[in-house]
Amino acid sequence: MQLSSARSREEAGPASHARRKAKTTGALGVALLVLLLAVSACTGSSSPATSASAPPKQGSNAPIAKLTWAISSGPRSLDFNHAYDTHSWIVYSELAEPLIGIDPSGKLIPKLATSWTQPSPTTIVFNLRKGVKFWDGKPMTADDVVWSLNRTGDPKVASEFAEWSSVKSVVATSPDEVTVTLKQPDLTYIYYLIYPVIYERAQAVAAGADFGGPSGLVMGTGPYQIKSFSPASGATMTRFDGYWGTKPAARELDIKVIADPETLRLAVESGSVDGTFDVPAGSAKTWSSLPNANLQFGSSGTVKMLFLDTSKAPFNDLHARLAIAYAFDRPGIVKALEDGHGDSADTISSPFGWANSGSPGDVQKYFATLPKLTFDMAKAKAELQKSATPNGFSLTVLVPSSLIDLSGMMQTLKQNVKAIGITINVKQVPLANWLDGLRAKKKAPMGIVSISADAPDPLSLIQSLVTGGSDGYSAYAPPQMLADIAEYKTAAKARQLTIAKQVVSQLSADMPFVPIVYGNSKYALNKKYVYSAAITGWTAFGNEWAQNVKMAS
Repeated sequence: MQLSSARSREEAGPASHARRKAKTTGALGVALLVLLLAVSACTGSSSPATSASAPPKQGSNAPIAKLTWAISSGPRSLDFNHAYDTHSWIVYSELAEPLIGIDPSGKLIPKLATSWTQPSPTTIVFNLRKGVKFWDGKPMTADDVVWSLNRTGDPKVASEFAEWSSVKSVVATSPDEVTVTLKQPDLTYIYYLIYPVIYERAQAVAAGADFGGPSGLVMGTGPYQIKSFSPASGATMTRFDGYWGTKPAARELDIKVIADPETLRLAVESGSVDGTFDVPAGSAKTWSSLPNANLQFGSSGTVKMLFLDTSKAPFNDLHARLAIAYAFDRPGIVKALEDGHGDSADTISSPFGWANSGSPGDVQKYFATLPKLTFDMAKAKAELQKSATPNGFSLTVLVPSSLIDLSGMMQTLKQNVKAIGITINVKQVPLANWLDGLRAKKKAPMGIVSISADAPDPLSLIQSLVTGGSDGYSAYAPPQMLADIAEYKTAAKARQLTIAKQVVSQLSADMPFVPIVYGNSKYALNKKYVYSAAITGWTAFGNEWAQNVKMAS
């Protein structure tokens, strides 16, 4: 069945927007949750949407009295450790800051650290920014930094940020220097340090168990200071005029929780809400016709794909996996379920994640060498006939009832493979049941997800998927690939690029994960404003964002 009608997608995380890993059970679990909470929006539409390649408008520096932003799910906490998801990040990223940040392209940038070095594969040294103050006027110290980071690794805190398990220690090596020591050599770990944020130790200790909650709140160094917060209704903030960096135009920032998609659209249409990252699935055409709002899109690195359990029949057979891979009409899915805003995916490692690995031209040339997963039911049938199940098989696949795009993709696959003897029962379940089912002991042999990496690195997502082994989503963990990934963490840049290509090419050959499409980031914004930076998968997760909203010129 070739898709051509217009529909849309919804997920969250990176990445989805989730950008990146979902964290529910282990590192990948959080990546999915991040992605799911972030991608609860659709990808796009036609005019008057702004092209993903259009340069951002700079707007003016005129003051904004109050900016009201909507999110479809409430911030669970102001404490990063207890709310590692996109909707919470949209709130607390304006309040507290990491040592380093990330720009829209995926390049690391200074934040509370002005510079950093990695003198050895197990040591990262940060030079702290001087003159940074918390909202109460107290200076940020190395003690605050060390306490905040070590708290992320404290078992009593039970941080959702699973990546911190790689850290051995954090110490102040001078009043303006902090050193992070890793348990194992890893030259790529620096990318994960864009997430843990710094709080004032004294305020956090005084708040005790209420820290990060509606009564305890937090004390940060960010461009906004918190006034009130509720997981049910959102948060209100006022600009911190003692902020060390560029001050945002909006004096007040009001984050509202509006879960109902139609209520959200009406709020944007009426002007009671200025913008949102959560344009809901199936609504792009309606949203792009709003007279007072624009939609804008950009690359996100989000990949929608199937997991195939390679430890069990039928997918312990390569030919059965390839039969499924050829049964997707990817361009049709982009048009129908992504409203034309997305790309066909030939690998689970999106080109978006290769920004730090080579020139755009070289990366493009490499991706052109990968086998193209064309929609070809004749090939699908031929591959199935070579498999151990030549007459087909039956299985049940869980899909989240709230994520229309994933459901649509599975329904499409169901219809396409029916003719070659494969029967797929698509079972819609609540989001939580779907997440639990992906890694259940008796999980289905096939699962569908929208997911993205936590870091701008070609192997960030792949590491999480492949090193899961027998308890992972696909049980795919070939020894040579594990060795390649281990070497990658300590290799020089040129060697890393070679290894990344080897790993991705091997995944294309083995097909334990069937890539379908790359999704896009998007937002809706009242026409009286412009967003002055590029919109990418790092916009709503991994970055501050409100200071980029300016009055239209």
